[in-house]
Amino acid sequence: MSADQIFLKSKRGPDRVKRPCCEPLTGGLECCKHHFHCWPNRHRFEALLRLNPNTSTPIPTCSILRVNSWMDSDFQDLNSEAITVKVDETWKEISNWLVFFKQSQKKAEQETAKSAGKAGRRRPGEEEPGKRESPTVQLCSALMEQIEDFKEHLPLVSIFCHPGIRARHWDQMAEIVGYDLAPYTRLTLRGILAQDLAPHLEEFESISSGWSKRWEERLLRMQDTIDEWLKVQAQWLYLEPIFSSQDILQQIPEEGRLFQIVDKTWKDVMRHCIKDPKVLKATSLNGLLQKLQESNDLLESIMKGLNNYLEEKRLFFPR
Repeated sequence: MSADQIFLKSKRGPDRVKRPCCEPLTGGLECCKHHFHCWPNRHRFEALLRLNPNTSTPIPTCSILRVNSWMDSDFQDLNSEAITVKVDETWKEISNWLVFFKQSQKKAEQETAKSAGKAGRRRPGEEEPGKRESPTVQLCSALMEQIEDFKEHLPLVSIFCHPGIRARHWDQMAEIVGYDLAPYTRLTLRGILAQDLAPHLEEFESISSGWSKRWEERLLRMQDTIDEWLKVQAQWLYLEPIFSSQDILQQIPEEGRLFQIVDKTWKDVMRHCIKDPKVLKATSLNGLLQKLQESNDLLESIMKGLNNYLEEKRLFFPR
């Protein structure tokens, strides 16, 4: 028996699935979830959805049918990137199921037509195959439509749920809309979307691009700082035992003097790091990147002088 025949065999279930309306403010995934749970045949559908259309093995029921608390969660706790990924995954899942159920319906119709051909005629009141979509196809189509509607909110979600947003950005957006938007009290994503802010999206994006750029610049500077930091660390660990020898300091005094400068800078940096080893704080020391770059320049000169000194020693003491 095909997947759709399971539904058509049910006497309690409706012949057609009413396509849920898309409320502009509370639509999307929540609306779809509500209509799904009001559907009498949902338990049979849930059982079918646990079958992967591609492998026929159990998979978790789609997230849209499980727990979806985005709309009623504090939007400051939401991750816009995670929401976007989850919505795309859900759309792909339901798209696969839609294809699966359409193929199942087509196969069932072919079997029905074949049986009707043998009998010579259709039963009284029986519709022509292909005239009506099966309940599963209708429901999957409705779910995909609701997801598409929710996707329209993602640009606003990416702005208001951005980790780089600060108080000054809320002030700038408040000037655009003419009232305070800052979340001094618990504000849900539903509450944000209910304010009909879409007409101001372009202006919000201009502000968002500014703080996104600053956030990106900070990350790039942090990466440059860490790269320079690791180079200094590696060279310092190699040279520190060498220049701890008074004999070496007497043989190459200029390189010894330069190493003392690097050594002081390195120890100052490490003392700052020990106070707060978190990466954001540790890399925020004023002028740190420049100090590390200068230290690496000095270390390059030191290594060059040390290599010349060692080459001279090899010439005096050949094997």
